[in-house]
Amino acid sequence: LSNYESQIVKLRLEIEKGEAVRQSLEYELAIVRKDARLKMGAAEEELGDVKNKLVELQVLNEELQQNVAETEKTFHIAQQKWKEQ
Repeated sequence: LSNYESQIVKLRLEIEKGEAVRQSLEYELAIVRKDARLKMGAAEEELGDVKNKLVELQVLNEELQQNVAETEKTFHIAQQKWKEQ
């Protein structure tokens, strides 16, 4: 009977060690998840900023293309008038 009691004590100790390891891993997992959420939030915010900047640059690009088209038109009109003189 003493041998069985000794075995039971050893098994209980192993269970307690396993439980301690499980709790430690759960704690680490919670920390990693929190860190991941924070990083994801920062990345989403940065992505939003980049998208806004892209829209601004697209608008600016369109304005510049219109400016180029108007300048080319003015140049061709001036060139045509110069040829006529």
